[in-house]
Amino acid sequence: MLTPDVSAIQEAVACQATVTKAICAYMLAILRIPLAPQPIQVEGVNGSVDPFLDLPSLKDALSAARTHILAFGGTVMEPLHTWALQTVPDFNDTFRLRSNQILTILKEVGSGTPTPAQRQAVLESLTVLACGLAAGHAQVAGVRQAQRTFLREFAEDHRTLTVGENSLVPNIKAISDAITAEIAKYALGPLGAGIAAVAAEIGGRTADALQNTADLLDTAAGAADRMDAAFSDLETVVETLCQKYSGIVREVDEASDEDFGCVLQRLEITTAQVAWKQLADYVSTAGL
Repeated sequence: MLTPDVSAIQEAVACQATVTKAICAYMLAILRIPLAPQPIQVEGVNGSVDPFLDLPSLKDALSAARTHILAFGGTVMEPLHTWALQTVPDFNDTFRLRSNQILTILKEVGSGTPTPAQRQAVLESLTVLACGLAAGHAQVAGVRQAQRTFLREFAEDHRTLTVGENSLVPNIKAISDAITAEIAKYALGPLGAGIAAVAAEIGGRTADALQNTADLLDTAAGAADRMDAAFSDLETVVETLCQKYSGIVREVDEASDEDFGCVLQRLEITTAQVAWKQLADYVSTAGL
């Protein structure tokens, strides 16, 4: 009865890890786009070139998308990472400690009658476990709420960056043309060749970053379409487990002294210990 549905949680975590990986790839790509004016330093002469000088609307759209993806990192990825690497393993440790205490009491009671202190100790351990799961569920629920906010923002970013004047792919040529025009201003000057080389490198780097972002944007959109369902599955499994543990606390609390030992035996504690260890090991290495 204390055993978690390991396969269901593993499946939900694996799906979440897959979609998060695609979003992270898009995140890294869009953060590489140089939105600020880029410095040019040639033989002691300092200047700059702004690839987005003539495309302020695109620059604003990219800046907004970056703000949204950075918020995703802080409100979704970081707490999810904490849940996987800290919350679940810590709960596994607590479960082993508390369940071993219950096993000791079960051995002492056997088929006899528990003392009030033994009943209280078991209820305390089970309540600690139920509260630990509730805290973990609250953590997951908070992540899902933040994730839904990001998905709404990302859907708008995807539309903006793939349709209309701020579509990435058509503007790659516009930026290349702007850089070429900037280079032409210095063509006849004494440092023209050096400036042209630096400006061309900036233009190429910007164009490559935009193209890479465009390539990953649709993949991220496909992942985003699956993300809410994937996390919904995870939240549902955790919520069901919380309800299960709360029910166990009530059942043990209401058990008669005669039935107390039998109720504890039905908890299948040793089986649950193995399952929680398996789950903690999997979640902590799943890539969340």
